[in-house]
Amino acid sequence: ESEFILRRFREKSFAKGVESVARGDFLSGLAYFEAAMELAKKVEKITPPPKYLSHYGLCLAMVSTRTQTALELCESAVAVEFYNPELFHNLARVHLRMGRRDRAYPVLLRGLQLNPGHRGILKDLRTMGMRRRPFLPFLSRGNPVNKFFGMVFREPGQVAAEA
Repeated sequence: ESEFILRRFREKSFAKGVESVARGDFLSGLAYFEAAMELAKKVEKITPPPKYLSHYGLCLAMVSTRTQTALELCESAVAVEFYNPELFHNLARVHLRMGRRDRAYPVLLRGLQLNPGHRGILKDLRTMGMRRRPFLPFLSRGNPVNKFFGMVFREPGQVAAEA
């Protein structure tokens, strides 16, 4: 009976964490996910489920400078539950937090393949926007010549895209 109560408390803590993230309160989410993981590890003596690691990693990236740890948590979760679009979404959000749009984009596309109607992924893809091809495609996007021509031929009022 106490096992049932502990499992229930762990699941409730995870659910509260998800609600916190939905509100943008990543600090509270971090606390809820940490509690859920601790209950799983120390009290129930089980490995925290990948979704716990992923959500904890997302919150960790959003509220601290421990982004590399957060990235590793999210990547390990995706490696186990490669069929869960929510985990891909969390991983992409960590990449975005780290300023790695180039790494976030394919991760979002993979999540979208798993669930074409995933609202969070669709929203992030819209926010990222579409990038035009480099002015000189045979040069890298970051090449100074491409950057120069990109600025010169940018539409009036258009904001330069981040790398």
